[in-house]
Amino acid sequence: MERLINTEFLGPLAIFLLVQFLADKSNGQSIGRPIDSVFEIGLQYLETYDYKKAVESFYYCQREVNHEPTYHYYLANAYEQLGNIQDARIFYHKAWTLDSLNVKYIMALGKIEFKRHDYVEARSYFARLIEIDSTNSFYYKQLGKACYYDNDMICAIASLGRTLQYNDRDLEALRLLADIYYNLEEYDFALEYLERGLFIDPKNPLFLRFKLKIEVKQEYYDEALVTTDRLFSIPDSSNSVMKYYGIALTKTGRHHEAIPILRKLANGNGVDEGIHYFLSEAYGAEDSIDQCIMHLEMAMYRFGIGPMVWRYCQKLSSHFEKKGDLRLALDYMEKSSELKSSPILLFHFARLSDEYYRDKRIALNRYENYLASEDSLYRNYAESRVMRIKEYLHQSKGKAP
Repeated sequence: MERLINTEFLGPLAIFLLVQFLADKSNGQSIGRPIDSVFEIGLQYLETYDYKKAVESFYYCQREVNHEPTYHYYLANAYEQLGNIQDARIFYHKAWTLDSLNVKYIMALGKIEFKRHDYVEARSYFARLIEIDSTNSFYYKQLGKACYYDNDMICAIASLGRTLQYNDRDLEALRLLADIYYNLEEYDFALEYLERGLFIDPKNPLFLRFKLKIEVKQEYYDEALVTTDRLFSIPDSSNSVMKYYGIALTKTGRHHEAIPILRKLANGNGVDEGIHYFLSEAYGAEDSIDQCIMHLEMAMYRFGIGPMVWRYCQKLSSHFEKKGDLRLALDYMEKSSELKSSPILLFHFARLSDEYYRDKRIALNRYENYLASEDSLYRNYAESRVMRIKEYLHQSKGKAP
């Protein structure tokens, strides 16, 4: 039927009357039930993304023929596209109650509950689909995703594993499993799923970036450099890629190459403490102690609110000791030992106190704190210093003031 009349501004009732008129007048040929024509017009609105008018058409259809599930389904679909999630749920449910075995209606209900973050309800619908067809990889993937977001990782792993059993090329399932094992700190398993994904899609940037992140975290620095080259070939030289590249260069001894990369990142947007920390490491390896200290202090004072602060303090203590500034070395070691319960830090706090203070009673007290920890690494040295300090203090008592 040629559309000689523009229906753009017509409501559903006007559309209905128009269809009736055209059915009676178009050379005596019927175009079917008028309501079917209203439905077809609604589908046309869906195809052109005019969801508001699609709602008007489908609402008219389901009101006139309430027992037809297709009308409820498409009305729900139009509502969903408009963001009217609650209305969509109502009409998807009406469609399902009229045809409870229709997988399209069950899937729609599962997905709408997923959008609402009601993952328990979503899981129930996806499980129904698996009962209907237990070999459908897509059904298992939807269940796996709902379990993942419901924080039920046992269910997620099992469901996504079944997904791959029936479709071993499902990249989304491989990525989700990699993510699950990453969060479980099972990094080698995560890498295994990423490698499977990259066998299918060797230049997938998401998989390559994820692989690079894990390789750096696991200290597989040589492998990280290879992965970085693969990312550069895409090309992908984003800040996160360059950061991991700079870290890998630092950790493989290529400090002179790492410094300009990390320095550029440190001067840009989105800089974090890790960039300053590894830049400090690179400068330290190149014996640029002042630059090393500057970036380590920036990591500490600009970003240092996490679990790495004690280590920043420990390293700053070591660098200031190398410079001969025992006062600052002692201050940072004291901060480090306060932040981290560690016998090793207690020992170095005692040792620096021994070197800095003339009053050896301060060092004696701190050596004894270390010895109380029962750590054995520096025990002989600490016991020897305790004995000598006590002898010195005993002899000092007998001397005239």
